Amino acid sequence: MYGPFTLSGEGQVIYGTTAAIVVTDVLVQVTAIPPGARVWGTMAPRGLWHIGWFSLGWGADGGGGVGADIAEDSFFIDSEYKDYYLTNHRIDEYSDTLHYKLLPGVEAVFTIFNL
Repeated sequence: MYGPFTLSGEGQVIYGTTAAIVVTDVLVQVTAIPPGARVWGTMAPRGLWHIGWFSLGWGADGGGGVGADIAEDSFFIDSEYKDYYLTNHRIDEYSDTLHYKLLPGVEAVFTIFNL
């Protein structure tokens, strides 16, 4: 397990410092939603629209051994609390970096699970 990472804005987190990691799922909990954001429902977890996205991939500074940043397996954040599962463990699910972009005022906690 890597994290939890509390993030806002945009950037990347390198979690695989010595090698690329086989990621099974990423748990995302949105902890701050700005006023005016489109939110559906009254019971948790509520649905969200255009709040941000994240992707797994490789970073030039990570342990995966690549020379440039590469993003794979992208997900839009569409719920206050959701576990995003990666299935069939393809080669692109080996990663060392979490890339993210959240709208201003959004804060989210990311936890990365591996084999």
